[in-house]
Amino acid sequence: MDSVKKIIEVEKLITAIYADEIHLYGSRPYYAQILKIIYHINLKTWKDKDLICDNETFIEHALGSNINAVTRGLNLPRETVRRKVNELIELDYVMRVDGKLYVTQKYRKTTFEKSVLFHKKMSNLA
Repeated sequence: MDSVKKIIEVEKLITAIYADEIHLYGSRPYYAQILKIIYHINLKTWKDKDLICDNETFIEHALGSNINAVTRGLNLPRETVRRKVNELIELDYVMRVDGKLYVTQKYRKTTFEKSVLFHKKMSNLA
């Protein structure tokens, strides 16, 4: 496959992921971005463990995030981030433990499945 066709396939895949997030989160702005930032920070100290582990195990090995990190990452007002994080906690996508934020098993499982699919599709393009 030539490079232009590969780029088109990558763009289609990225668009599909974006469309899937719109479908999942609907008109709830910033949910996907907030979750990705929290998860990115959580995984900074992650060491070869199963990502779909229970929440207690995840908390033991993940780096906790906070509202200030999300605020800086998205350049949003702190109050907006705080409000959206509380909504995500109610939806069981985020949990707060000792003032730190972690994505829940519910979110990790969904994201892991999408990542496996993405990896397979990217491997096919290589």
